[in-house]
Amino acid sequence: MENCKQLEDEQTIVDMKTKMEIIERQRQLTLEVMGKIEQLWEEAQRERNETDYLEKKAEQQQEDIVRLRTENQKQHLLINRLRSQIEKHFEKLEENKNEAAQEKLLLLKMRTEIYREKETLEKRRYELINERHELEMIKVDKTTQKSIDPKEAMEQIERKQEITDSLLSLINKNNKVMLETKQEKEHMEKIITDIKQELIIIQNNNSHHRDQLEHIKHNIHLKMNTMKRRWADIQRAERVELQEATVPEMKGRERQKEGRHTFGIVKIHLCRFQKEMKKLWDELEVTLTEEQELKTVSSQMANITCDSQKQREDTDVNIKIKQWQTDMEADMQRQQQNIEEKLAWAKSEKDDIDQIKINIQTEREDIERERQIARAEMIALTCVRESTERQMQELDDKLLRTKKEIREKEELNTEIEIKKKELVKMIRMSKRKNKEFSSMMEEAEPAKQDMQEGQDKTKEQVNVEDTSDEQKKQLPLADRTTDITQEVNTEMKRVILEGEEIRKMLCGVREDTERSRTDFTEERKIQWMNFQLKKKQRQLDQQLEKTNKERDELDVTKIKIQKLREEVEQKLKDTITAFLNMDEIKASIEKATTEMKKTREEMLKVQREMDQNKEHINKFRVSQ
Repeated sequence: MENCKQLEDEQTIVDMKTKMEIIERQRQLTLEVMGKIEQLWEEAQRERNETDYLEKKAEQQQEDIVRLRTENQKQHLLINRLRSQIEKHFEKLEENKNEAAQEKLLLLKMRTEIYREKETLEKRRYELINERHELEMIKVDKTTQKSIDPKEAMEQIERKQEITDSLLSLINKNNKVMLETKQEKEHMEKIITDIKQELIIIQNNNSHHRDQLEHIKHNIHLKMNTMKRRWADIQRAERVELQEATVPEMKGRERQKEGRHTFGIVKIHLCRFQKEMKKLWDELEVTLTEEQELKTVSSQMANITCDSQKQREDTDVNIKIKQWQTDMEADMQRQQQNIEEKLAWAKSEKDDIDQIKINIQTEREDIERERQIARAEMIALTCVRESTERQMQELDDKLLRTKKEIREKEELNTEIEIKKKELVKMIRMSKRKNKEFSSMMEEAEPAKQDMQEGQDKTKEQVNVEDTSDEQKKQLPLADRTTDITQEVNTEMKRVILEGEEIRKMLCGVREDTERSRTDFTEERKIQWMNFQLKKKQRQLDQQLEKTNKERDELDVTKIKIQKLREEVEQKLKDTITAFLNMDEIKASIEKATTEMKKTREEMLKVQREMDQNKEHINKFRVSQ
């Protein structure tokens, strides 16, 4: 019995030891499970915090996207408004071009009329030469009149009457020609006034368009500054995000988009600048052709003045008239010298314009070189863009790999959950621990759901494209036809005044001949001729007074010409300012190229940072 009791005691001791060992193992297992559960809980809390951070960041990005969209819409509206203004400006320029073509046609008509006047003046010149010979014959007859018989005197009187009849016919013809010249003069004055008014309107329109272009340029500079500030803010934000190293893929894409946006802006600037330069060159060619045509007209007017001088030399009647005519010729020579000085001044202006044209050509070549440099930089940027796209493709592949790894982790989590359930079955003996374990599992499941939702949210990406169009001001050149039309006007006035003087002289001769018919005796003729000579002397005095008045008028015209010269100098200053503006545009292009270089360097920096982030991610994966 005692042995049986001992055996039972030993058996009970062994059973107790085995139970204690089993309980100890179960306790160790429960402790391990609790440690794993605590680790999972900490991971779930960490993932929940990360998902909250990502949600906040996604909301901020959504707000930034909405804000950028609104700003993009505003800029789009402003660009459309500027585009409409530029289209209106081009329409006005087309209208001005059509008006210039009409003025060209009018000048051609004026040239044809001047040719006709030249032909009529040549006819008059030949007629006046014939009259001069006849008057010289009359003068010779007067000298030999004392030694001639009365019969011969009567024959001479009859001859003189015939000569006077021919002179009267010529005077009538001359009067008709003078009427025609007056009408043509009035017509020319009307045309010149219309041209002046149109030129004033064109100048006002050009100044208004220049102001509009300056305003547009100011707005474009403001936009460029805002875009630069925005680009700097985006770069700062990207640097902060890169330091955090949470979502490098989205940041790399946003940087690429911003780089493409700045590249597109620079490209649009260059294209518009090229178009504006082409338009300016077309307008310069049109103005140069018009200046050449006006110079041909001025040369034709100079030929007409030479012909009129020849006619004026052929209309000498007697010695006193010759003396008066020599004085008038001296005045006309002075006027001609003034005109030649004006022509020399015009030639100097032409040389200045040619020099300006050469400068423009050199600037055009510089712009072409800069454009080639910009093209090379654009090619380099395209290479950089392709490399960034390749890197983005690699990042996308890595994202797919990370997604696969996340799925594998989820499968491992499911396996862990299965093991947890098995452990829960083993620990059913302790209800309290089972309840705690189940409550902890219930708390872990919504954390996993939150983690999955955060991962789904991080997969969403938004593409924002900003487009901006700009326009630079064409700067049209002023038309220089005002001074040439003024010279044409002065030449026409001078020709008309000479015709009037010739008409007055012929009227005096006609009166002499008519009164000589009534007188039969030589004494009366001599008395009448003396009277006529005195009268002519008075007329010459009056004509001298008129010449003094005309000199005063010429002084006034000189003052006007000086004013016109000052206006032309002002126009040249305006052209110089236009070229300075072109230099400013060139400087802005250089700034844009430097900015492109900076953006390229920044993109390289971003690429390096992305590589560093990749290395950090790989290290993080290896550590996991």
